[in-house]
Amino acid sequence: MENTGRYNWNLFEVLPSFTFKVYVVAPLHLKKSLGLVRGKNDRVDAFRICSFIEKNSLETPLWKPASVAVKRLKVLLTERNSRIKMKRQLINQQQDYKLMKTIALDKELLRLNKKIIETLDTQIAKIETDIEKTIQLDDQMKAQAALIRSVPGVGKVVSWMMLAKTEGFTT
Repeated sequence: MENTGRYNWNLFEVLPSFTFKVYVVAPLHLKKSLGLVRGKNDRVDAFRICSFIEKNSLETPLWKPASVAVKRLKVLLTERNSRIKMKRQLINQQQDYKLMKTIALDKELLRLNKKIIETLDTQIAKIETDIEKTIQLDDQMKAQAALIRSVPGVGKVVSWMMLAKTEGFTT
């Protein structure tokens, strides 16, 4: 199966109840391994993925479901990144509004955006607290986070990302 992120979520939830052998392959890895190919539709893609797994089944690890803590961490990090992007967009708009003094909207728009930015800051802080709680409640992730953070220059955000990307160092 090609990993398409949230589009696979429902399938990932029901797969553990079956006894299928499941392989999840990153789309970029699949694309590069197949080289230049013509024709693209679901039927052709399914055949290509199947032939890829037949050729590479020894090197490709079987999929195993992520723990609830890892799933929660991934969702929280996605939400955090989304809010940070929104905040960055508003801050960039603030700079533009400062240049628009001639249309007499600058002060009002700056004030409105400032309120939204403050709300986003509050939400980001809440999400970060939830991320830390999620890690602290899982003994294995708690120990791994402590090890990661013991490396000089590595802070909480890098440790969160490493835990999420490696699914708690299981992939």
